[in-house]
Amino acid sequence: MIIFVRRNLPESPRWQVMNGRTEEAEKSINFIEHEVEAGGKTLPPVDQSKIMELTPAEDIGYVALVRVLFRDYPTRSVYAAALMITQSFLYNAIFFTYSLVLGKIYGCRRAIRRCI
Repeated sequence: MIIFVRRNLPESPRWQVMNGRTEEAEKSINFIEHEVEAGGKTLPPVDQSKIMELTPAEDIGYVALVRVLFRDYPTRSVYAAALMITQSFLYNAIFFTYSLVLGKIYGCRRAIRRCI
């Protein structure tokens, strides 16, 4: 299912521009606008004061990534790290050792149904 979604879901126009694919970004935006207008909605003209200029990103290194994560978004970084650590040490630990607990402690070797 992931492969199907990945093949058919387009990249974000912002991501496309940031990676130097401006023509693909324009096509994506035109497609989105066309689909909205085909659905019966009218799009207002873009306010000139809200226009953003996106430029392709240069090669971003690990130092810049760490700087953005911990200087600009420290609480988000700690929250994301807490979620990942919780998953790896709690969720995975429970499900990866479940068969060991059933087999070694409760003596369920082959017929799990007998023990449950």
